[in-house]
Amino acid sequence: WFWRGLLTLGMGGLVRLLIWQRKMERQLVDQQAKVSGLASLSEQVKENATAVTKLTAAMEGLPGIKTELSACHNRINDVANTTAALTGEMKQINNTLHLIQEHLMGQSK
Repeated sequence: WFWRGLLTLGMGGLVRLLIWQRKMERQLVDQQAKVSGLASLSEQVKENATAVTKLTAAMEGLPGIKTELSACHNRINDVANTTAALTGEMKQINNTLHLIQEHLMGQSK
C-alpha cells in the first residue's frame, strides 16, 4: 500500500505540475502578445513625434497668426468707421432733402 500511495501522490504532483506549466505557457503567450502590441504602439509614437516635429518646423516658417489677426482687425475697424461716417452723412443728406422738400411744398401753396 505504501508504494501505491506514493505512486498516486507522485502522479497527482506530476498532473499539478503539468497544469501549472500549461498555465504559465498561456500567460507567457499573453505577455508576448502585449509586448508586440507595445512595440507597434512604440512605432506609432515615433511616427507621431516625427509628424509633430515636422509641423513645428513648418509653423516656425509661417508669419505670426497674431500679426495677421491684428491686421485683419484693423481693416475691419476701418471699414466699420467708414460705414458709420457714411451712415451719418446719408442721414444728413436725407434731412437736407426733407427740408428742401418742405420749403418747396410751402412755396407752392
